Amino acid sequence: VLRWRDDDAELALFGVNYYAPFSLDYEGLAAAGEDHRRAIEHDVAHFARLGLDAIRLHVFDRQISDPQGHLLANAHLRLFDYLVSQAKRRGIYTVLPPIAWWPCRPNGTGFSARFPMPQMITAPEAREAQTRYLRQFLDHVNPYTGRAYKDEPAVVAIELINEPLYAPGTTTAQITDYINALAGA
Repeated sequence: VLRWRDDDAELALFGVNYYAPFSLDYEGLAAAGEDHRRAIEHDVAHFARLGLDAIRLHVFDRQISDPQGHLLANAHLRLFDYLVSQAKRRGIYTVLPPIAWWPCRPNGTGFSARFPMPQMITAPEAREAQTRYLRQFLDHVNPYTGRAYKDEPAVVAIELINEPLYAPGTTTAQITDYINALAGA
């Protein structure tokens, strides 16, 4: 159960997953000749009219990081920043999985493209790239809100990694070590 910090009440939000800044949604908008920012504005307005109070924004790390896990300032990150600001403006909270791992079109050059999902948990190079990326992502200041994601009140939850997949034989100690490393970042 997630709880609000100010009054310890249970957090209960209603929302959807949304991906306009990334992968197929990004490419589909471009192919249709749509302006990405305008599409985000319209979609977020519809979400607000529907009474949604949350959106889960999987971050396609492959499109905003390099192979070593450095955050890239590019069109995908700028649209992500814009989306978070538009949701915030409409009173819609965000849930962020900053490492989605999923392949995307075009398949980005980010760190997660280098490793199968089970290696994300156990390979030292993968862990180093992930922790570097998480630190830089959470320290990144959204130019539209003026806040780093780690300090953004509109972000109600951060899932360190979306749906981790453990290789057979992965121990509880390895998983704990991995999660502690990501949380420490």
